[in-house]
Amino acid sequence: MGIHPRHVPLITPLAPWGKPYVDNASIGVSWSHSGRWVALAIADRGPVGVDIEQQPFRVPLRALAMLDLASMEDFVAREAAGKVTGQGLAGTWPAGVTVRSLSAPAGYLAAVAAPDGELSIDVC
Repeated sequence: MGIHPRHVPLITPLAPWGKPYVDNASIGVSWSHSGRWVALAIADRGPVGVDIEQQPFRVPLRALAMLDLASMEDFVAREAAGKVTGQGLAGTWPAGVTVRSLSAPAGYLAAVAAPDGELSIDVC
């Protein structure tokens, strides 16, 4: 954008499920935090989703089953995918979304998602 990062016009909708976005730009942003870590994804065009989760001591199998998921890896992937479409964990798995696992610190899981065919990852 050619401006100092502090001046990027980041808009955070008031609704609790509102996805932040960069005003008047095609740049996509997504972030997640868990424990002491933050994951940030930036797309040069279009939506993007990212999730990071600290692996729980006990996997909440009942809660996962209620979401029709089998593992924490599935949960992290679903969370990232839901951020691309803006639907979060509501409804079924979003169509037209590609998800990839990310390398995460020990004890954490992470994933990034984008519309099909638009996922190219550069990790910093």
